[in-house]
Amino acid sequence: ASTGNQTTATAAITTANITPVLNVSNSVYGTAPSLSVAGNTGNGAVTYYYNTDGSNSGGTVWSQAVKLHAGDYYMYAEIAANGNYAAAKTAAVKFEVEPKPVTVSGITAQEKKYDGNPSAGLDFSNLKINGKIEGDELKATAAGSFENANAGENKTVNLFDMKLSGNSATNYVLAATGNQMTATAKI
Repeated sequence: ASTGNQTTATAAITTANITPVLNVSNSVYGTAPSLSVAGNTGNGAVTYYYNTDGSNSGGTVWSQAVKLHAGDYYMYAEIAANGNYAAAKTAAVKFEVEPKPVTVSGITAQEKKYDGNPSAGLDFSNLKINGKIEGDELKATAAGSFENANAGENKTVNLFDMKLSGNSATNYVLAATGNQMTATAKI
């Protein structure tokens, strides 16, 4: 019997690189942006990070519980190594959290004695801001003017120069339609 010489060789098998791409949609304050990663071939675990400087390092871990204020942000994703695929990061992608539209109602006009002036005092004690997120501090102000300065019952008071204020005001915007535009009062 003959014995053959056996030769063994070793070879290194390295993990494959992936080139993931992050897709981020703009969102409205109080609503999470829509996120997806394409090119995560190995289905590695994805962790999202956000920041305001546009880098794809550091930043804050993103979760659905995070309520971002209105403004511009960047997001990137880190993909964990998985099986035959190496870990990777996406480029940072810019997205915007837009202010949330709200409508204002419940403003009443104050009765006044005839003084020849159409200016009207307003009462905001029953103010309602529809669309505001619970816990946010948001108020509204406006000015009012009677349709004319003549004495009368149930006179129309036109509201104008409506503005939002309060600690959360930068996260909101008055909706294009649906805001209270008039009230009534007696001169």
